Amino acid sequence: MASFFLKRYPKQVEAFLEYAEAITNPGKKENKGFINIAHQLREAQDEQDFSCRLCEAIGDAVIALEAPRDMQLEHTDHSFDHLCPLLKQPYQKYPSEISIVKRKKA
Repeated sequence: MASFFLKRYPKQVEAFLEYAEAITNPGKKENKGFINIAHQLREAQDEQDFSCRLCEAIGDAVIALEAPRDMQLEHTDHSFDHLCPLLKQPYQKYPSEISIVKRKKA
């Protein structure tokens, strides 16, 4: 799956990697997921054998790239806040279950 994915979307994957390198605050929680995806994509470019773990690690990128552009991608993950704009993919972020529970307790 991963090798097919990398061959099908080389320009987009490269755009993800370049964008990740330009992020000035990679440790910020809103950036960590995307940075991890970019790191895994970079490693995948050099690997011949792909594991299920690798595919799991880049899953959000696969979802964003495969989503139809005439549909809105709805999500709760921070990584899509980076992925979707780079692809000009319409998206809507919703609060996570954890953030809703935290607000109710506050």
